[in-house]
Amino acid sequence: MGEHRGCYGKHHKISVIVAFYKGNQYMERLFKGIKTVAEKVKDRAELEVVLVNDSPDVEAELPDSGDAVVIKNEKNLGIQKTRANGIRRSTGDWILILDQDDELVADGFGRQLELMDESDIVVGNGLYQYGNSMVRIYKSLKEMNYLLQKKRFLEIRNLIPSPGECLIRKTAIPEFWMNHPLQHNGADDWLLWILLFQEGCRFACNEENVYIHHDAG
Repeated sequence: MGEHRGCYGKHHKISVIVAFYKGNQYMERLFKGIKTVAEKVKDRAELEVVLVNDSPDVEAELPDSGDAVVIKNEKNLGIQKTRANGIRRSTGDWILILDQDDELVADGFGRQLELMDESDIVVGNGLYQYGNSMVRIYKSLKEMNYLLQKKRFLEIRNLIPSPGECLIRKTAIPEFWMNHPLQHNGADDWLLWILLFQEGCRFACNEENVYIHHDAG
């Protein structure tokens, strides 16, 4: 069912969950970023990659430097069930959920780890690619602290664009979210944040960049 090809480097163990769907063209960039972060934090954390293949007719092709636990869904399940499958198979005490076309940035991860002890969710900053431009997700720490409140998510919209910029304590992830997938992809992130707020989880904000969202391709 799964192939184990190792994990990266100590102390906290972070499980990086990747939902894969016919995305071999992204693997080189994805694993390059993961490896760079793993090297950056190796004295304080170990990274485990759990890649869940939700395209049973396509084999995931890892680069030579890509170490991962590879799981294949027996049929296409959608992104939330795929993420949940990866979380169930993970062994870390913290979870980082990536899309296959995401890219991690090592610069801000030291601060991510510093904030772990006082939080259940560490939200990092990042960049969104729009055409040839890169736009910062949050302008400042002040803006992050203002926006990342439950009432803003209910009154405005999902204000954490991607779980790829977040470290989530594994024990904080609600069973309801794990066991009740939404029928339409795209809203599962928002539901996860709302449930975490509802359960009184502690959010910490890191204004340093940890993540890049690229235009498809």
